[in-house]
Amino acid sequence: MMALLRILRRFWRTAAGHAAIEFALIVPIVLLLLVAVYDLGTGFTEKIKVQSALNSGMQHVMQTEGTDLAMTTTVINHQLNDKAGAASVSVEKICRCNSQAIACSQSCYKGVAHYVLASASLPYASPLMSVDMSVSANFELFVGYK
Repeated sequence: MMALLRILRRFWRTAAGHAAIEFALIVPIVLLLLVAVYDLGTGFTEKIKVQSALNSGMQHVMQTEGTDLAMTTTVINHQLNDKAGAASVSVEKICRCNSQAIACSQSCYKGVAHYVLASASLPYASPLMSVDMSVSANFELFVGYK
C-alpha cells in the first residue's frame, strides 16, 4: 500500500505531459472558433454582394430618374451574377401621399413624392455548418416630385 502511495505522490508532482494534455483540451475549442469565424465571414461576404448589387441598381435609378425599372432589375440581377436564377429581385415605384405609400397610378395631389423601392434576396447555404438561409437587402430611393 505504501508503495502505491509513493507512486501516486511522484506522479502528482511530475509536470511532464501537462502541456500535451492542455493542448489536447484547447485545440477542439480553437478549431470550432476558427470554423465559426470563417462561416460568419462568408455570410457577411454574401450580404455585401447583395447590398452592392442593389446599390448598382439604385445608381441606375438615379441616372434614369426611375423611368426604366425593368432595366434596373436586369442591372441588379447582372451584379448578383445569379446563374441558377435563385435570386429574388423586386423593383417598384411608389408614391407617398400624406405619409402613406400608395400606387403611383392613384391620384393624390399635384407634387406627390415618387420613390423607388428595391429589394434583393439570395439563398445562402453555409459552407461548413449546413444551414440554409437567405441573405437580403432593401433600398428606398427618392426620385422626385411629379
